[in-house]
Amino acid sequence: MGAEVPTDPEHGGAPTAKRGSTANKSYSPMVFLTLIPWLVFGLFTLMWLLLYHHAAIFVWAALIAGVGIVFANVWPRGQYPLAILLIISFVLSVVIGTYMHHTYMEPYWACRENREYNNIVPTEPAASHSDAGKISFTADSRVDVLKSVGYKLGSTYCVAPVMDDNSGSRVEYWAAGVNCCASREDMWCDEVRVETARSGVVVASQETWMDQFVYSDRAMFVKAARVATAQYDLAAAEDPIFVRWVARPDLAQTEYFTHGAIFWLVTVLVYLVVSIVLAFVVVEASDPKGGGEG
Repeated sequence: MGAEVPTDPEHGGAPTAKRGSTANKSYSPMVFLTLIPWLVFGLFTLMWLLLYHHAAIFVWAALIAGVGIVFANVWPRGQYPLAILLIISFVLSVVIGTYMHHTYMEPYWACRENREYNNIVPTEPAASHSDAGKISFTADSRVDVLKSVGYKLGSTYCVAPVMDDNSGSRVEYWAAGVNCCASREDMWCDEVRVETARSGVVVASQETWMDQFVYSDRAMFVKAARVATAQYDLAAAEDPIFVRWVARPDLAQTEYFTHGAIFWLVTVLVYLVVSIVLAFVVVEASDPKGGGEG
């Protein structure tokens, strides 16, 4: 006759030792497989946000080292679920990190590190201010929204010429934005309708590897400007400058960083949920008995 199995009278006489053992076997790997990949994802995306602009080599070296550790230590030990989840975290951190840098931090650093020009006349050649990050125009400068164009390719890319009382048909500077205009003669991007706004933060013109797969905003603004020059009989500069039209360029610069930080935080929280789901799937898939029988 076998030994008596302890039971729990409060739960219908279920065998408590077996239930506790099963719970521990499932719970511990679940926590481990959730937290480690999630922390890796959060760390590397944060590095992309804060360090990539000035230390890209360091960020890539750390990423390669992390992948190397997975294949040199984790995979050979038979910890395949952890290795797979870590590789997923590395790949997604590159994708999300690159997006954050391209969308938020690249414009932020362009505003912060490039030159600031003041009291610029809209007829001055854009080429003479090609290194600008922020531009303040003369008091009589304005955005001519009646000569705006919305170029639609998925999103609507909006441009309108920056002009003053003495401007002719030649346009050196364009106010620009995304999804903030009609197809013609109406635009509400940023602060183009604020009478006191006379400044712009320059849309970054440097090319990145992402431009090989998707059109950059600036490339689409160039297309929209070509349509506007033909539509309104204007003469555009060969290499014009596109700006976000604002009253306070320093505030616009800070917003890039703030929005990037918020995006990072939200993404990390979302990935925590994703990591929990992936860990649950891996734990269940690795247990052929669906929780194990003693």
